[in-house]
Amino acid sequence: CNMSLIIYSTMKMIAIIFVTDFVGGFFHWREDSDWAPKIPILGKRLVMRNIVHHENGHGCLKKS
Repeated sequence: CNMSLIIYSTMKMIAIIFVTDFVGGFFHWREDSDWAPKIPILGKRLVMRNIVHHENGHGCLKKS
């Protein structure tokens, strides 16, 4: 009984990691392909930083 709980917990953790990675990757893909800097609120804060990051890998760290 204890071993099945360990296996269940491990499988659940692995599933959570995969789902979280997929969701994060999905939003990153949408940001790269569809979002524009003119989007209200997120445009300047998120999209512009992503554009700078893709042009210059360390460019988004200059203001940090």
